Amino acid sequence: MQLRYDRPQALALLKGKPGTTLSSAEIASKAHRRWDLKQHQEAALLFCLACERSQQESAIPCQAPNYFVRAAITFNQAGDTQLAELMLREATRMDWTALGLPHDSLMCEWAFEQLLLNLHQGPAEDFKAVFEQAIARCAELGWEFPKIYPKQEALLLHAMQLQQTEVVQCLVERIRQRRPLSRAARAQLQAAEQWLASTP
Repeated sequence: MQLRYDRPQALALLKGKPGTTLSSAEIASKAHRRWDLKQHQEAALLFCLACERSQQESAIPCQAPNYFVRAAITFNQAGDTQLAELMLREATRMDWTALGLPHDSLMCEWAFEQLLLNLHQGPAEDFKAVFEQAIARCAELGWEFPKIYPKQEALLLHAMQLQQTEVVQCLVERIRQRRPLSRAARAQLQAAEQWLASTP
């Protein structure tokens, strides 16, 4: 995991008592608080620090990969897309089982979703290519992308805007399989089906 961040700035955010050393979990808690406040840059720096601290601890399994992905996501949300995308790409290649975190492999989906959101205005071909990469990688990990419900709706909207018929068809099938289906999701599904019917 390649960490590229302003460590002194991250340490300054801790505001702890002199001589105290916080655990990675405690730092991550502060990062989550910043994230909840939509202070994305600060959250990203703290997640990087939590990742670094976790690698120095003896806890098994090491939570550093989780903190790394959260740092990537919050850097992305802060607008630092160049750095974020390097980290997100690395996150999509992680072997979560080998890392001792098989139940956290959905973080791969989070990473791909962020890469796709960055392409919501195109180029359309790149959006489709990354979507296909996500399908292939998540199939290797044991599930159909995208599995997380809110991400299905967000990606469907962007796929329609980019006129990506095959991607829309895939997402429509994913949403059709859901039970129960919320009223909002049902309405979006119907709109997508109408869009497909009217698309040559």
